[in-house]
Amino acid sequence: MKKVLKVMIVFTVMGALLLGAGLTAFAAKEDLLGSGVIIYMQMGGTAGDPSTLPRTNGARAAAAHLGVKLVEQYSAWQPEKMISQFKEALAASPDGIVIMGHPGEGATPTAPRVFTGYRIY
Repeated sequence: MKKVLKVMIVFTVMGALLLGAGLTAFAAKEDLLGSGVIIYMQMGGTAGDPSTLPRTNGARAAAAHLGVKLVEQYSAWQPEKMISQFKEALAASPDGIVIMGHPGEGATPTAPRVFTGYRIY
């Protein structure tokens, strides 16, 4: 009888611990800073290529850490594809769009016209 009681106590404690761990994990997922945020990111090249992979891995890690839904877009550096993907991202009305930009005076006056109504960083 004592053995049965000990086994029941052990299973009860284990069940409580597992339930507590599950609830904690659920609560932690709900409390993430970026929960519900959708971000489109134009990665540039192709998935897995050496110059794009670090960007992809960093974006995925940040999205997972913050709880953000990340939509990755790869263009193989084709300008037409970049433009169509950007239009697709705008049409989706996400919370943010990350694009690959290159410095230059020529791009500076264009940005405010293209991104009217958006915050530019």
